Amino acid sequence: MTFRGSRAVLALFHGTTKLQRGAIGSTVSLAMLMTFALSDDVLSSSTPLSVHPPTATSNLAVSQQLINSGPEPFVATGMLAIVSGKGSLVGRTPVPARRLLPGERTDVRAEYAGELAPGHYRALLTYQLTATSITSAAEFDVR
Repeated sequence: MTFRGSRAVLALFHGTTKLQRGAIGSTVSLAMLMTFALSDDVLSSSTPLSVHPPTATSNLAVSQQLINSGPEPFVATGMLAIVSGKGSLVGRTPVPARRLLPGERTDVRAEYAGELAPGHYRALLTYQLTATSITSAAEFDVR
């Protein structure tokens, strides 16, 4: 049996009591998103990894779009690794976790704040999905 319905429920509790502090009035609300999967059918794709090498005033930055192209929601946790031209790990930095519902896409951006000596490098961005992982790579030079 294949279920093609919703994979998330939003619960919104909207406050009605007005809180007054001086000239500012507000109400309090609370929201919660619950996602659920009915199978292990997780499928993701991504656009090519874009690398912006470090400059005198900016850190190394990478960006790409992550797309949930399957029928199930997932949370992708990621890691950016920088590898030297000789293949040794130079540094790494975690990428904030992203939750994607089926058909959803999001822009992912990460920065590496470490110093990189002039040379040739490879950036590897790996996402861990439920039971699988996907990796994107791009080469760049630091002058």
